[in-house]
Amino acid sequence: MFKIQSEVLKGIVSSLAKGARKAKLGERFIFIRTVDEKVSFYFNGDDASVEKVVQADIQATMDVATTMRELEPKIAALPNSEEILVQVENTQMKLKWGRNAEISVETVPETTPMLAIPDLVETAKWAPGTVHGIARIMPPFAANMNSSHAQRCPAITGPNFSKDQETGEVFVKSTDGFKALTMKATKLDWFSAPTSIESGTIMGVADVLPDDAEITVGINKEASLVVFQSGSTTAVVRTLVGNFPAIDRMYLEDTKAKWRFDRLELIELCRRVKILSPQKPILEFRIKNGKVHAIIPLTLDQQVGVVIEGTPEEFALNATYLEMTASLYRGDEVILYVEAPNKAITVGIEGSSDIRTLLSPTQLR
Repeated sequence: MFKIQSEVLKGIVSSLAKGARKAKLGERFIFIRTVDEKVSFYFNGDDASVEKVVQADIQATMDVATTMRELEPKIAALPNSEEILVQVENTQMKLKWGRNAEISVETVPETTPMLAIPDLVETAKWAPGTVHGIARIMPPFAANMNSSHAQRCPAITGPNFSKDQETGEVFVKSTDGFKALTMKATKLDWFSAPTSIESGTIMGVADVLPDDAEITVGINKEASLVVFQSGSTTAVVRTLVGNFPAIDRMYLEDTKAKWRFDRLELIELCRRVKILSPQKPILEFRIKNGKVHAIIPLTLDQQVGVVIEGTPEEFALNATYLEMTASLYRGDEVILYVEAPNKAITVGIEGSSDIRTLLSPTQLR
């Protein structure tokens, strides 16, 4: 039994519920246990386990379990600016406040050990907001876990972290076999072992960690578990099995042609294609009378302002992926390095390799 401010309780349960959903835990149990002068809220899963610890007014020991589905809406229904008394009565957990007001939460007869922190052989620091940026940018380039590519290579179902042992540079990479992204990371450090973490897991971690505080990241000897810690929140995640493919050799800049686009105009064009052809947003670049035209057969024909260096080849790309890629960059211009209509196209900006992307073209119609 303990007392806690309603806003604190709401924040803890909301972030844990979001994290558990992103981590795809299925039937999500949440465990609440008093420890000394604190309360531990945690969930355990095969790929991710998270604990949040908060100071509270402990009045009696308590160890109870319920489901996220049961607890989340009932915590959300609590009033703000109230002190909540949490206690267990028979098979229910009672949330009490004010003049005899209470909400009943059904408990479940589940037990689980407290969150086990593995022995860490290396640790690193991440700047505030770093994990949240990775969770936003990298997963769209990773493979869906149900895809055929993922079945053959599970390591591509989430971002891969690696460190060049000679230069000390850290890279975060994602690929699904059709598109790829490599980013040089300047606000985080990594370890000697290259490691991949499933996309849903890294998004779940981002939901439970604060975005305004430094994060300590550690790895165990076998590189099978990674621990994220910040303040009162700890997340233990399982790494993906297998080796991440060597995508770096696929990025090419010495190609037959460089297509230089105004970045914002290219993004606007991609959005137009998505509106006009939402089910199949394929954008064709055709050459008519020496001019480049953006084509959706029978729907769109728009002359495009682009500077081509070298021998041009007509090609087609998914407009959704091209917009997503162009939006990663800053500056006025983005370059598409085109070798042939059926060869992967590298996308980048002049004079920098901090971000590199790769897009597989589609068949011209």
